[in-house]
Amino acid sequence: MKELESQKKKHQSTNWNQSKEAPTQGLHTEKSIDKTATEPTKKQQILQLLHTIVHHTQALVQELEKLIKRQPTQKNHSQWLDTPEVVNQLHVSARTIQRYRSKGILPYTKIEGKIYYKQEEIEKILENRYRRIQK
Repeated sequence: MKELESQKKKHQSTNWNQSKEAPTQGLHTEKSIDKTATEPTKKQQILQLLHTIVHHTQALVQELEKLIKRQPTQKNHSQWLDTPEVVNQLHVSARTIQRYRSKGILPYTKIEGKIYYKQEEIEKILENRYRRIQK
């Protein structure tokens, strides 16, 4: 009888261990499936987020470049103008600009056959040549 009872206990304990292990093994499998199922979506979300950040950063850089181009030049960073730009600013003809160059009124620099003027010099000419009309 004792043998029969001990065999029952072993059998019960074996069944209990198997039943105990089976759900645990199943859970591990389900968790590993869940992990592999969620990891690509997390990676995709991170990649999408990075893509969005890069896109917005590029847009900001473009806006900043536009703003920098629109800002007036500072005294220490002089801007160079070509003849058509000077003609538009001074409201004179290209021949008059040439005359100013030859008389030494308007300093210039020639680079590869093209003539450039400093914005500062144009402003000086405008200030020096300005005459107030008296009524």
